[in-house]
Amino acid sequence: MSQRAVNTEALLSELQSLEAGHIESWVARLCMGGPLPPGTVAAICAALRERGAGQHVGRMLQLCDLQALTSVDALRLRTLARAVETDAGRPKLRVWVTGAVTLDALATGLEAALLCRGYLPEVKLGGFGQLHMDLRDAEGPAARFQPDFVVVGYDVAGLAPELVQARRNLSDPAGSIRAGVGRLADSLTEWRRHSNAGVVLHTVTSDSLWRVGFHDYRHPGGAAATQAAINRALAELCGEISGVYLIDVAELAGQMGARFRDERRRLYGRYPASADAMTAWGVLAADCIHVVRHGPRKVVVCDLDDTMWGGICGEVGPANVQVGPEFPGNAYLEFQRALLDLKSQGILLALCSKNDPETALEVFRSCGRMALRLDDVAAYRIGWQPKPRLIAELAEELNLGLSSFVFLDDSPQERAAVRQALPEVLVPELPADVVERPAFVRSLRELWPVTLTESDWNRAQVYQAQRERERLRSGSASLADFLRSLGQVLTVGPVREDGFARVAQMHQRTNQFNMTTRRYDEAALRRMCAEGAALFAGSVRDVFGDQGVTVAALVIPEGAKWRIDTFLMSCRVMGRQVETAFMGYIVEQARRQGVRTIEGEFIPSERNKPAAEVYARLGFAGPFPMPGGGQRWELDVETAVLPDVPVEVSEM
Repeated sequence: MSQRAVNTEALLSELQSLEAGHIESWVARLCMGGPLPPGTVAAICAALRERGAGQHVGRMLQLCDLQALTSVDALRLRTLARAVETDAGRPKLRVWVTGAVTLDALATGLEAALLCRGYLPEVKLGGFGQLHMDLRDAEGPAARFQPDFVVVGYDVAGLAPELVQARRNLSDPAGSIRAGVGRLADSLTEWRRHSNAGVVLHTVTSDSLWRVGFHDYRHPGGAAATQAAINRALAELCGEISGVYLIDVAELAGQMGARFRDERRRLYGRYPASADAMTAWGVLAADCIHVVRHGPRKVVVCDLDDTMWGGICGEVGPANVQVGPEFPGNAYLEFQRALLDLKSQGILLALCSKNDPETALEVFRSCGRMALRLDDVAAYRIGWQPKPRLIAELAEELNLGLSSFVFLDDSPQERAAVRQALPEVLVPELPADVVERPAFVRSLRELWPVTLTESDWNRAQVYQAQRERERLRSGSASLADFLRSLGQVLTVGPVREDGFARVAQMHQRTNQFNMTTRRYDEAALRRMCAEGAALFAGSVRDVFGDQGVTVAALVIPEGAKWRIDTFLMSCRVMGRQVETAFMGYIVEQARRQGVRTIEGEFIPSERNKPAAEVYARLGFAGPFPMPGGGQRWELDVETAVLPDVPVEVSEM
């Protein structure tokens, strides 16, 4: 992320002069200003520890600009974090690092980045060259560690040594690529037999491959073609084995240029890259893990004047804002195209501007140079109220939590106001130079998907239809009249082969209607189903269109009882009685199979309060306390009578 200008020595001097009771408010003020250089964060964390204020280290770590992290910074931050009590409320995460090359700097960068992301990580580094042994041995150290994720590292020599042998076959590398990637696929298949842990692979660079001079791009055995073929095979592998993800180290190498390589380290110690490059590699892996765990953020809220276009439309007029083919208008145009790229991968776009509404909207209506149209926008708030209030209203309209939001604004004051009032919202430091902004938007990894489903492609259209539903609802005499007029149809059944990715995505992203907030990825869901669990899902369509898969439940058979392990529903259909129709289907399936009791669980979290009364509304008996917290509810299948709702149920 873009950094603000800071004077580290001045900050440290200011901290040393504070009374103990004022340190917390001082840290809070720092947080309002956005990301800090890693060296500054490390120095402040050390000073906080010396002052006996180590409880603030965790908050300071989250200010670290991870894109600027060096190997020295990573070592220092990791050491500081380990020495201070920072685990309050931090989710634990176990990661095993294994590979065919030396990966200690990667492991350090990975751990430091996870600490800065708010986790309490335990990172273990396997033995040198033990990649296949670690993955294949069901009783080995990697399996016994029971990681949540495995991060794998290799170079071309470690993946497909046939390609770098002295007397290698240069005419057709395809066989060597199949053999090398095939060995990795076999090891990952073995890993899947005994572990649900996600696996992070990476693309390779072409440095050690045969380069055919000016003819390289035309020769099938040249470095360019061989690198592309290896990386394509790795991408296909990720599609074949669930829970395997690919990060682009080749692109990272291109960004770092000469700083990526360190030939002395490579020859002395089999390091695939420089210490700083391995640290950046670890950060990239950590960011991937973070998105897999939580899903990408769902909404980008963007300012208008001097952000979406150049100039203040209320002063220069809607027809004269800077956007178009010539500089600086072309930079703003490119920024809009970057936003549209995000929309194409399922990110919702929203607007938030202090402006006269009609004047601002007129730019979209009459300025033909705009790439972004008003129908690309899921929601907007334009007025003179404080932006934190406007963003909170957008969250309510879209029915999404604030932790799903990213806020882009050229004003440091507005960014600070949102950081202070809405700390769940990600507020990056938008570069002051408009030329840098398109690339900056594309670099925000919390917006990067790890998978793309049909639901992602259609999300913008789904929210446009939702606006039509709201207009219909406002004109209906009652909620019952509105629901009947929708003509809702729930198509439900066991999840098929092509549906696991979407249901896994729901498990990672759904917060409000999520009865247990258990986060299963695709590999875990497939494994549990193979062991006897039943996974049901339903898609909803109405007069305004198909909203895709929006409700799911994972059911664990336990003799004559079914235990609902997860029950979750998209916020898009909350309040429309879809959950009642869905549960009616589950009850009917249980009757067909002779099940006597359905048991539901509710484990409260900060964000699933809207689901607290669901089982009571559905006629379950309870609540009964669960060990360790939470509630258990029971439904007698034979006598169960669920409320009649205006939702037609159709089985797949």
